[in-house]
Amino acid sequence: MLCSTIAVPIAEAQTPFALTKRGSAREMTAYDEHGKIIGYEVYEVEDTWKSADSSIYRMNCYMLDDNHANDGFTPMKMNIYQYDGGVIDYAFAGAIFRQCIGILTGANKGSSQNSLAKSKITVSGALGLIPNDMQSGDRLKESKFKVNALGIPITISNIKRAVLGQETVTTPAGTYTCLKVQEFIKVSVLMFSKTIRVVSWYAPGIGEVKNQAFFNGNASDTTPDSYSILYKCR
Repeated sequence: MLCSTIAVPIAEAQTPFALTKRGSAREMTAYDEHGKIIGYEVYEVEDTWKSADSSIYRMNCYMLDDNHANDGFTPMKMNIYQYDGGVIDYAFAGAIFRQCIGILTGANKGSSQNSLAKSKITVSGALGLIPNDMQSGDRLKESKFKVNALGIPITISNIKRAVLGQETVTTPAGTYTCLKVQEFIKVSVLMFSKTIRVVSWYAPGIGEVKNQAFFNGNASDTTPDSYSILYKCR
């Protein structure tokens, strides 16, 4: 799971689709294709400060195992910038990295953090922007970023991004009115290329409360290969 960076123009009145309060955290239960719990993804705002016309958030991102215990690695720390009236979508990569990085490292696909720590991953580029004012029917900006894991370059393109509509989502943490976003993630590793469809539900002030990943990239597929749902917010 990858965290990138968040930021909002200081005068922006709309609530961003992300956590922004110092000390707040979002915990997602991750499942495999059989509905078995494979771990808990945690996104935590460690600190926040202002720079020029943006807000910067220091994020801790880590994975707990299926017994809800830390897997022994120090959380990844990423600075997230909020700008242009939106936030960088740092959540969707959980679904991608559970598969892609796990395959590269031979680690258990549920242990995203374990894989990341062993891979000494570097990232360049940006994840997709989630606008504060997005509405049903919107087409969102596409993006591309590069990952280097174990010396192997990976290019990930975030394409065909659209807001499908508004839905109510019930989770163990509560019920939320969300916007449903669909995007296609093209992963290129050496001579190999694969397109994955990811559907995410975003709640204002929290961010992603549910996601589903379809590894065949088929828009008509209704059976996800992995998914996660909000376990608790604090």
